[in-house]
Amino acid sequence: MIDDLPDQETIAVKRFIEFILSNAGKNLRTLSEHLADPVYDDEPLTEEEKKAIEDAEEDIRAGRTQPLEEVVKELGIE
Repeated sequence: MIDDLPDQETIAVKRFIEFILSNAGKNLRTLSEHLADPVYDDEPLTEEEKKAIEDAEEDIRAGRTQPLEEVVKELGIE
């Protein structure tokens, strides 16, 4: 999946994962907390965003996923 991204987006993903890993354990909300009390976004989804969500859900159903550990290793973040 990472291999399919343009270089600029790969850099953004790498920085995001680095941020997550560097802030692990700090006073960040956990995924469970976000799901229990999501931040309300009043902007409607664009057609592009809806399509991206549909594509991602299809990838998950088809098993086209990678564990975080593999993505971290692939991006050389360790």
